[in-house]
Amino acid sequence: MQRKSADTLARMLVTLLAMAGGGVIGFAVTLAIVVAKARAGAYIFALEDLLAFRWETAPIAIGLVLGILIGHRHPNAIDRATVWGLATMLLGVGCGILIGSLWWGEGEGQWAGGIIFGATGLAAGGTASLWLQRGRIDVRLLAGVRGALMLLAFALLVTVGLTNLIRVDPLELQPSHRVPVPHAEDVDAVVFLLGDAGAIDEKRSPLLYALAADVEWWSRSLARDSAVSIVFLGDVVYPEGVHERTHPAFPTDSARLWNQIGLVGGPDATRHATIGLFLAGNHDWGNTTGDAGMDRISNLNEQLLTARRVGYEVSLLPPPGQPGPIARDLRSNARIVFLDTHWFLQDRSTQAREEFFAHVEEVLRNAGERAVVFVAHHPYISAGPHGVLVPGYHTGGIAFLLKKSGTLVQDLNSSVYSDFLARMRQTFVKSEKPPLIFAGGHDHSLQVLIGTEPFDPPFSLVSGAGSKLSSIRMTDGLIWGAAQPGYMMLAFRKNGAVDLFAIAADEDYLACSVSDAELAQCMADGTRSFRIQYSRSLLQGNSHRGAR
Repeated sequence: MQRKSADTLARMLVTLLAMAGGGVIGFAVTLAIVVAKARAGAYIFALEDLLAFRWETAPIAIGLVLGILIGHRHPNAIDRATVWGLATMLLGVGCGILIGSLWWGEGEGQWAGGIIFGATGLAAGGTASLWLQRGRIDVRLLAGVRGALMLLAFALLVTVGLTNLIRVDPLELQPSHRVPVPHAEDVDAVVFLLGDAGAIDEKRSPLLYALAADVEWWSRSLARDSAVSIVFLGDVVYPEGVHERTHPAFPTDSARLWNQIGLVGGPDATRHATIGLFLAGNHDWGNTTGDAGMDRISNLNEQLLTARRVGYEVSLLPPPGQPGPIARDLRSNARIVFLDTHWFLQDRSTQAREEFFAHVEEVLRNAGERAVVFVAHHPYISAGPHGVLVPGYHTGGIAFLLKKSGTLVQDLNSSVYSDFLARMRQTFVKSEKPPLIFAGGHDHSLQVLIGTEPFDPPFSLVSGAGSKLSSIRMTDGLIWGAAQPGYMMLAFRKNGAVDLFAIAADEDYLACSVSDAELAQCMADGTRSFRIQYSRSLLQGNSHRGAR
């Protein structure tokens, strides 16, 4: 009886092992399909797309089912399938790297080829081995392979577990110098930059109250219509933009948007026509393209139009479905230019793209002596996960592979966005006047970077820490950064100077995740904790050369 129970347990373990192996093979095939589609121009927008049920994930389910059947009916074939699968996978990776470099070029092409052909080799070798009933493999070799795989799986589990437990302190660079907050009588206009606030909860977000207090103070102190603006740098509604009114998610979508609209609805902000200017991010497009994405943008615009009708000075720029550039002049010394960068991550005609870049050049040329600030959802450069590679151990190496193969279109190294940046640089060269600042969100941190090429914008800003946080890593051009909740402020002085202020608090105050009894104290402490963490003069008075 005991032996029978042991045999049953062993068979169950073998079946579970076979199921896991089938799932791994199926996931490898899914990954290969996704990478192959990206090579054909059909990118994915986020790592979460792999978790959504779509036909590309079918191999995972098939692999799990086949693994159970094989483990139950042919338990002795698992070792053979493992050896053959690994051997043919390594052969496929080698061939794929060579073919990928010849077909798609070095770099992304090599990684894509290795992933596609490696997965093909793994699936083909494991499957073919099941038909080789006469194959003879040394039993000691099989035992060694099995032991090595178990050790590797254990090491991987330990590594992933430790990675999730170990706290990594955010990168913070000391500012090269600070500038004092200017007196209101010296300031012509103030622009706040808040990005990726789409998951904000009014009842638990100290940031919302800190920014509202700053907006009120400057609106009251400048006491001029439209002297204060808030630019919302996209991803204003997580996770999929504003759904239709009949959708169950609409109340939450609407509440998250109106929490931000309310920032321009305070007494002084209303009295002095403080403006809220919203940009669309990839999540506002529903993290998709085409008509489905346009529906979400239209829903967002409809909500903002409703807010305008009841007295809030808010707008969506550029208008739905348009890439921009839309130029808005602040007094006589500054011009803000709005771009919808997600528009470029879709299939667009060559003529439409050429018209866009021609308009960008025109906006720069006719800016006169104004300091020009470009604002978009995607940044020009970034030291966050969308701009630099994450370590291989994160997400089990999946994100690393997708980034290296250029499959994630939302990353700055993707082929589509790299083409966009290359054309922007060409346009800056032709205009002979790059913008002083290119500000974006997308990565959930605060960053200040300087241009590394002759016609790069002197300063690139990332202000995407409105409701989420992500890590920062050292990269060329980074002069300050913090993975802390916060926002930025640009002060345009009457003498032509432009000053930057980054306001942030400890990461514990991203949201007050405390009991209701402790909530009021947390909100009060958190609101007071938002302070200027970094400041810098970006443009000296009576001069239009950025301070480096």
